[in-house]
Amino acid sequence: MQNKIFNQLMGCFRSHGVKRSVVLALQMLAWAKLTADGKLSADLALSGVDAGNSSAIKEALIAIGEKYSAFSFDVPLNAQDSRELVDAVGILNQVLPTGLIANLGEIDLTLFLNDARSFDHIIPTELADFVTRLGFIKPGLEVYLPWDFTAQLASNAVSMGAKASLESPADTRIAELLKIIYGYDFEIAQADPIRSPTYVGDGELKKFDLSICIPPFGIRYESDVFDKDWYGRFKERTNSGNVLIIRHLMSVTKDRIVVVVPNSILFSVGAERQLREDLIDRQCLEMVIGLPVGIFEFHNVSSSVLVLNMSKKIDEVKFVDAARPEFKLPIGRVKNKLANLDELVNTIINNSQNDYIRAVTASEIESNGYQLQVNRYILSDKTLKVREYLLNAKTVKLGSLVETVRPIVYRPQEDGVNVYEVSGMDFPKFGAINKPSKETKLDEDVFTNSRKQFLRPYDILIMMKGNAGRVGIVGGNVPKHGPGGWIVGQSCMILRLPEPNNAKALFMQLRSPFGQALLEGVISGATIQLIQLRELTQLEVLSPEDVASCEAAALFDKEVNLQEQILELEKQQQNISSGLWAL
Repeated sequence: MQNKIFNQLMGCFRSHGVKRSVVLALQMLAWAKLTADGKLSADLALSGVDAGNSSAIKEALIAIGEKYSAFSFDVPLNAQDSRELVDAVGILNQVLPTGLIANLGEIDLTLFLNDARSFDHIIPTELADFVTRLGFIKPGLEVYLPWDFTAQLASNAVSMGAKASLESPADTRIAELLKIIYGYDFEIAQADPIRSPTYVGDGELKKFDLSICIPPFGIRYESDVFDKDWYGRFKERTNSGNVLIIRHLMSVTKDRIVVVVPNSILFSVGAERQLREDLIDRQCLEMVIGLPVGIFEFHNVSSSVLVLNMSKKIDEVKFVDAARPEFKLPIGRVKNKLANLDELVNTIINNSQNDYIRAVTASEIESNGYQLQVNRYILSDKTLKVREYLLNAKTVKLGSLVETVRPIVYRPQEDGVNVYEVSGMDFPKFGAINKPSKETKLDEDVFTNSRKQFLRPYDILIMMKGNAGRVGIVGGNVPKHGPGGWIVGQSCMILRLPEPNNAKALFMQLRSPFGQALLEGVISGATIQLIQLRELTQLEVLSPEDVASCEAAALFDKEVNLQEQILELEKQQQNISSGLWAL
């Protein structure tokens, strides 16, 4: 019922755009709630204002705003609002006598915020419920909720008996209005938690029992936040907001932290790796939970939940794959929502070991380069079969077989040396790359200094970004370094072997279902899939001395021979009728 009422109020203010119409509708609903609770004088109560007089309505709202800051207006009310305000008051005057306003349930704002550019940050309802339950909230706990713009987490925490403190750098009116509408009691502070934290006493940051945080992804800060941090929160000099957020939460929490992060935190080098190492060394990382892609309304960034325990040492990190089909419900071509949360949460709480939960030691995480992606530790059936096969085979590290050559970094020139660029779209399903589809020009100096980066016979090309893991191979007739030579696009890496048959065999291995499963194990990425060079070179592959590898080179040659025959037949096919009705 509450969503229907709110939807009708939203309809009164549609001309203002989504964000302002949400605020106006909430202000009207909060006015009705203050009236129902008897918190306004008779002249300011909704029932005491002339419902058909827009001027009287405006004056009442402005007067209420002197007592409740949530009734401030970012754009002054004007003549355009007159009809809309009268309509909204008319709706509320119909609802007030029913008693619905006094006992209004929680409004699902995700149903109404359908414009990505109009709103700062909206949390999926199921995700808000999930992370709140992971906090193991008990009555009386003090809970810190930064970046909770719409008070979704605060409302959950208060409904479970906690004392909630919300801190947001953005407009807090929505949180303040919902506090009035729901009758909840929680603190609200408008401030940037990184630059100017609000909850401070006696020169120190206040310590909360529990922190729950779902911040916007991709926040960046100037480097001066490190120098201007009076509380010694940050170990890494970085502009990565996600790293700084975790460090801030660690500084203000006594017991448990539940924070949602983009997956780049789990594998990136630099400050992100330094943070991961510290979490493992301090034994405070309790859980990593991989979430389904597409659960956020306005982006498809891959994300995970980190659970930290600041009050006791954690011997093993629990990895949970919540991206499995049984925990997501498709709601569109690329969108999903979390599902079956009771089963998931109960399994986590009961410490059950199954095929989607695994406890991992610190030493295993260290051996994986402190990577924390769930798919590094909870393996698919296909990956398990590959690893079982490798246990009984002779293997070598890929880096010991190949020389890796990075692509040329260049800007196309109007005048220069004409060359051809190979990209992933030029990789054929079978055989060797026939001809690059892109023609470009290199600066003379770049051309002269890039001899090594020009493709050579039987160079293997692997996509490192985007369609990561896809492979192609250059044939034996590739032009030498010079005008008309071939180079490779920025998304690829060159794997160069000295012996052609070994190159052919390795290519066939990497292209096979077996090889693709191997490469899947080193693919990372929050928004775009990618492979890190260090992980690629450490990848264990079958030795060239393997029996199948010896056969693979000959099979590749057969593929190329058939490919050449097909191309010749296509030429003949094109020429059969070329003379008919020619112009």
